[in-house]
Amino acid sequence: MNELFCPGGSIEMVEAVFGAGADHVYVGAKGFSRRKFAFELDDMEIAKALDFGPISVAINTSIGASHYHSLTARLERWVAYGVSGVIVQKTDIMKYIMEKYPRLNIIASVACDIQTKEDIIKYAECGAKQVVASSDLHTYEQVKQFKEWCDEVGVKSEVFLHANLCPRGIFDTYETKCPYIRAFKPELEDISFREKYIDDDGNILTKNMGFPDQSGFCFRWCAKTPDERKEIADKHDINIDELEVFAKENPNRYFAISGRELEKYLSIGIDTLKISGREYDTMISANIVKCYRTVIDSMINGKESPNVRRYEKYIENLNTVPFSLSKDNKRASVNLVDH
Repeated sequence: MNELFCPGGSIEMVEAVFGAGADHVYVGAKGFSRRKFAFELDDMEIAKALDFGPISVAINTSIGASHYHSLTARLERWVAYGVSGVIVQKTDIMKYIMEKYPRLNIIASVACDIQTKEDIIKYAECGAKQVVASSDLHTYEQVKQFKEWCDEVGVKSEVFLHANLCPRGIFDTYETKCPYIRAFKPELEDISFREKYIDDDGNILTKNMGFPDQSGFCFRWCAKTPDERKEIADKHDINIDELEVFAKENPNRYFAISGRELEKYLSIGIDTLKISGREYDTMISANIVKCYRTVIDSMINGKESPNVRRYEKYIENLNTVPFSLSKDNKRASVNLVDH
């Protein structure tokens, strides 16, 4: 079975994407995932989300020792609620969960940058039962090889159907790999802001924009227009000539697997097909799930469903940033769920 793993950036989104055909939904733990607090759930919301179906919780950042108490206390609650799994980046966290909660499904996050069989083995030994392919593996041949390695190691395979391809900033070494972070590091305090959250146990969690690995979130310089980038650079007196060359050679683009390529993904038996979108408008995320659900079911059953051509076109149009993210985009926001 190709499980459709879908985003839950709010309780409303969790309900909407399950209604649109999601098999399983992932949510971000407040303070511990790679999104703003607005797109993460607190513990009571995680409990509520389980009313709609199986839930996995993302804790895929570098969690410092000072926050371990908060994490372990909250993990105990999530397990008691009945969550299906956790999406994790750091191996020490994986090992802790493997020993404490051996039945919990541990998913090695895309932030683990898993590209080789050796990578898969490494995370499997730390407790991962499911691994996400690196965003650098985005051709059919690469995904097919990834699936074969997963089968050989004995873990489930997971790949993205829709997300954005970060040029270099998502992984542990984001600071050395991402030229935007290096260029703006002295200015980040001015460019961005911090968010704070106090959990149920009184622990204070902080997010710093521009540091996705440190429980923050990326400000996505590379996804902005040239005019937007120039305006920011001028404001902070930064020469961006080299950055613009990098942007052209390594664009941050949104992608959607569709058509014949999607059929190939289904044929090789990828265990989990993931859709990004916790930060999207709820209706847009629900539309994406509805379209994929209908198209996938039609491909598997060999029988074309009503509106399937329209839904295929919707998926193809996800290859542009404005379509994916704009809450004002009428084509993206039109309600497909009830049609």
